[in-house]
Amino acid sequence: MAQPLRLIAAGLPQIASYIDMGVSLKLQRVDFGVAEAVMLHFAERDTPCLGIHDSAIIPTAPQKSFRQ
Repeated sequence: MAQPLRLIAAGLPQIASYIDMGVSLKLQRVDFGVAEAVMLHFAERDTPCLGIHDSAIIPTAPQKSFRQ
């Protein structure tokens, strides 16, 4: 394990066993899947949807559809 990762592991012992194990890549994939589902949901309804980080910007009217 590289020195910066060792320092992080030392400072965060509760997650040390997960560092450098590929867990973050799996979580990023899950996050992408959620974002993709939201974008496809609105694309199927011809509603513009702009994904920014962990948010989706949509027009005011379709918010009810988003909450479902």
